Amino acid sequence: MTTIGIDPGLSGAVALFIGDDIHMAKIPVIGSGKGRAYDLRGIYSLVQGLPTQPRIYLEGFASFGLGTSAVHSLVRCITAFEMAALVLGVPIEVVPPQAWQKVMLHNIEPKDLKPKAKAKIACERLWGALTAKWSEGERDAALIAEYGRRHRSAAQCGEERA
Repeated sequence: MTTIGIDPGLSGAVALFIGDDIHMAKIPVIGSGKGRAYDLRGIYSLVQGLPTQPRIYLEGFASFGLGTSAVHSLVRCITAFEMAALVLGVPIEVVPPQAWQKVMLHNIEPKDLKPKAKAKIACERLWGALTAKWSEGERDAALIAEYGRRHRSAAQCGEERA
């Protein structure tokens, strides 16, 4: 079973859980500096190359506090992954940031820490030293993937009981 967590954005990341092994990839982009853009073929190839029985959990976004160009960029990234998954028949779920953060960051103290700081602590607790060099996007992608694994596991347990 393969679970994928995606933190969208030009500096975002993709975390793949294949069983208990975690693998990281950057969001495919072309160009550099202000000329960076999403590599749509790269995104398609990434989704196409997933191992068997994948399920993608893609972070949605809250538009407050974001400028027009940032919203446009995130929408483009999210849409690219959704379209690739649709064409390839890969199940995908868009998860609001509040949903995965509520599950993955709820027990991090102190409560007034910002989500970025809480994500770093949560990753260190879950994966230890492996996370030392992870970017913010990689941490979020890993936590989204772990949220997806838990969500998927709970859904399968519910199906078995039915």
